[in-house]
Amino acid sequence: MTATSSKKQSRLVAALGNLWAGFTQPSLFALCTMAVMVIVTVIAVLVSVTPEKLSGPFGAYLVKTSNDAEGAATKNAYILVDPRKPVSTTPHLYVVGNSLIAQAIADGPKLDKALEADTGQSWDTYFLTTGSQGPLDEAALVDYATMHQPGVVVLPINFDRFDDDVQDIMKFYRMGRLGFRSDLADNQVKHILKQRPRRRTGIFIVDNRFFFLRNASIIGLRFLTQQPAEQKIDAFVFKPTPEKLVTYKRDIVGALRQNYQHPELATALLKDTVKTVEARGSKVVFFQVPISQTLLDNPADYKRFQLHMAKSEEFAKRLGSVYCKQPGDNVLPTRLFSDYYHIADPVWQEKLRKVLARCVAYAQRGKTAS
Repeated sequence: MTATSSKKQSRLVAALGNLWAGFTQPSLFALCTMAVMVIVTVIAVLVSVTPEKLSGPFGAYLVKTSNDAEGAATKNAYILVDPRKPVSTTPHLYVVGNSLIAQAIADGPKLDKALEADTGQSWDTYFLTTGSQGPLDEAALVDYATMHQPGVVVLPINFDRFDDDVQDIMKFYRMGRLGFRSDLADNQVKHILKQRPRRRTGIFIVDNRFFFLRNASIIGLRFLTQQPAEQKIDAFVFKPTPEKLVTYKRDIVGALRQNYQHPELATALLKDTVKTVEARGSKVVFFQVPISQTLLDNPADYKRFQLHMAKSEEFAKRLGSVYCKQPGDNVLPTRLFSDYYHIADPVWQEKLRKVLARCVAYAQRGKTAS
């Protein structure tokens, strides 16, 4: 062994010894080594995590569980804005909204069959539904859905969307429940709500830090175990206690009684979203989910609900959109619901899919009456 190789070996042994000592006792060398590793890891994450990467196979791991609607909607949004996604001649349907519309439609493949039966065409359907979806998250999802590929956008028009004030709307916006930022939503915050949009840095993972901090550990675990979760659209069947049902009824009926007392903000946001959709060559269907008869046992509340539907239909017509509902008074027996609000009956879910398919066919033909 030469003197040079002996020195190299001695230095290597000393370095390994120092590293081991750093893990067992205070050591500047080990501290610096770990700090460098952390910095390199952070830089790698900041650079490598992009919407384009997440629109591919890795995006499947964004969905934490089958009930993770925010993860599924984010994944679909990435796919829809991926510049590598070719423009398709197959018509597109984008179902946006809260848990009510997701639970009412319930099944993507069955909706596709209903659409094909009513329109004579196969469809590419994307569900962008999330629980308690606020109007700004709705705008963000619509923005991404229609950015590159026009289609038919389904939006809910239930009465509870018209009683929110600025604080209610901004609360959901500041939570950062989705894993992307939208120019449309931020412009609505600035110009309609007169609030300050969340700050942007231009670094994707930093701008969406709330979403990734909530989901990073589960995403990483699913990736390491190669076990992606499949989206479950009808993930909102709850079995609340009798006490909870009383609370639900009070809250829902309260929202109905406040309906249209101060609708200016919600109306302005919805008009701006629809205007953006139509400017991109897409059509809008407003879908009215049926309500449980238990909520309307007061005749005055029944009249309020019928008035809401009449106003909603007139609103849709003014915007050149389709207003869609089940024929009749749109009030169903309570036994069809899991909690007065979410439809859990498969027979009625199939009926509502057919109703929606008929309305989508109207919108596709450029009509405004359902």
